[in-house]
Amino acid sequence: MAKDWQDRLDDTLEKIKNDVSPAVANRLRVQINRLTEDQQKSLSEDIAIGFRFHLFGKKDDDKTQRRHKRRADKLLANLADRSLAKAFYNAAKALNMELIELDLRLHHPNAWLKMFYGNNYNLNQAYNFGIKNKWDDSCGAISGMLRGIISADPWTKQLDTNTNITARNVAGTRALNLVRNVNYPYLRMLVGCHSFIVENIGRTCRVYQAYYAEGGDRLSDSIVNNKPMKRDDFCTHLENIIRGNANADDSAAELFNGTCDATANAHRSPVSVEIEVTDRSRNLAGMTQAFRDKAGLHADAWDEVKRSATPLDNYITWD
Repeated sequence: MAKDWQDRLDDTLEKIKNDVSPAVANRLRVQINRLTEDQQKSLSEDIAIGFRFHLFGKKDDDKTQRRHKRRADKLLANLADRSLAKAFYNAAKALNMELIELDLRLHHPNAWLKMFYGNNYNLNQAYNFGIKNKWDDSCGAISGMLRGIISADPWTKQLDTNTNITARNVAGTRALNLVRNVNYPYLRMLVGCHSFIVENIGRTCRVYQAYYAEGGDRLSDSIVNNKPMKRDDFCTHLENIIRGNANADDSAAELFNGTCDATANAHRSPVSVEIEVTDRSRNLAGMTQAFRDKAGLHADAWDEVKRSATPLDNYITWD
């Protein structure tokens, strides 16, 4: 037998369908279904009171409709409590680390330390350099790691122009359709030579990335610097890049912080575009714990590196 709050929630959503577009109604349902039972229960009363009859009221004046739209945006933001950035901040706080230190500890120490081989560093010197100075990282390794943080379930490949030669305009259209699909809160993209994660929640998109380049990015740089942008703006930039429009470089600079040659092979035809999606992302608590678990995999080894004066070249293995 359904619980009273479930009946109330279902009744509210049915009534909302009469006053909003199918896309908005579907987005609300998708986001609500991803919440835990306790979260759904706590939201049911507010949704019933605030949105039962007036959400986007057809007969309301413009001012009232704008007010309802703002309330709908706020509701969607509250429902979409899956921010990777927030999870990263929460994990760092729980572990009593700065963001850059958590970023460092998401790696296997042996692999990360190889960048300092031959520089006569001790282990603790390399560690202190890593938490205080600029270093860059692999785009594919980081997007692959984030894929596991976001969802433990397999992702589905929806677009791959490497195995199926596709004209730029078709690839662009298919990519934009995937971004505009409210059922996919996270997408892993490969455009040209750059792999990155797109957080596609509410009415905004946000890029999470790392890359090797002059002044390249780490994940923690991306967490701090890459802010959400309106989905329409994101789609415009993505379309410019994939289709090789005249302002493609400007769009790449907007999406990837200006120094990443993300589209190195997007200037050739056919453009290389791959997109994986998931509709089963973890909630905020789940992603926070996933970051903590990932950092804990090699915690003992990193603790040794942090305090050891052993020459780095003697520590690294090349298996």
